Amino acid sequence: MLLLLSLVSSLSACNYKAIDDALHDKVNETADKLQNSESVPSGMDVIEDSSTGTTAYIPSDATKDKIEIKGIGESFPSRIPYLDGVEYTLKGYTYYESFVDSGIPHEELSISDDEYYDDVLSRCGFYLIDMSVSYNGSEEYPEELGDYPIYCDLIPAETDREESVNNASADELLQDGSGYAENVYQSAHPSLDDPETARRYWYLPALEPGETMEFQIGILCTKNYVRDHCIYLCVGKDDLVEYPTVQYFALSEQEGNS
Repeated sequence: MLLLLSLVSSLSACNYKAIDDALHDKVNETADKLQNSESVPSGMDVIEDSSTGTTAYIPSDATKDKIEIKGIGESFPSRIPYLDGVEYTLKGYTYYESFVDSGIPHEELSISDDEYYDDVLSRCGFYLIDMSVSYNGSEEYPEELGDYPIYCDLIPAETDREESVNNASADELLQDGSGYAENVYQSAHPSLDDPETARRYWYLPALEPGETMEFQIGILCTKNYVRDHCIYLCVGKDDLVEYPTVQYFALSEQEGNS
């Protein structure tokens, strides 16, 4: 579960600097609690991986600036493990009180058409996020990935997906005060007519070196996230053990519409 969510849900204003400072304090506070001077090597801190319940050593100076938050017009590198040189830029976003208002056909979504998601769709807000992706690398794409080799590693800042989606009812997820966010749309997906390509929904088409492509991401989220301006788009994983920093694009209803 994100360190982010327990902290930012109490914030009622979208003050990026205040959020950034608070997140840094939270990371350092966590490290301090876990630190054991008798067993931890000099110059290292202990960080907990909340998804596994394990801990790991990281350099002490890495905890000083582990959270990066950016906004419209700014960019982050992808963290695709098999391909360097991919970069995302946040171009803008629009918030809809209901997914239906976006005009996107339900069959274009990555989620199933069933009673559970009908309920989620009717009760959640929907962010349609304008992104661009560029490729400035020189590596050849893995041949086995075909015409859609770039994995779209953009996820909403949320609680653990498997836990929140699969082990709770819609009523539990959507009650006021709880949090739910899920990726449900990617405009540049492969054809959905062929099951072989449809299962690779979250992949982007191949780009030539120096080429840029625009696309859209759609996120369902509980409206308390919107109310508190506390929904983020994470690039890669929010894993404080695996990465020296975590990367978030901040989303705010008032500032995102264009």
